[in-house]
Amino acid sequence: MSGDSGSTVTVWDVHGGQHRNLPPARGSAHCVQWAPDGSALYAVSWTFGVLRWDGTQWSLLQIP
Repeated sequence: MSGDSGSTVTVWDVHGGQHRNLPPARGSAHCVQWAPDGSALYAVSWTFGVLRWDGTQWSLLQIP
């Protein structure tokens, strides 16, 4: 996956050999990392904080 700069994050399927661009993240997406269980993708936005991709959309990470 890429996301070191800009709002576009590309995810590669290493088993299928295909990739897809996720919808643009709010602000720039940096430090992109999968959750340990693979359920979500997280990225740091210098403007908005931590963003979460749930497979359908980006949202702001809500901390209780």
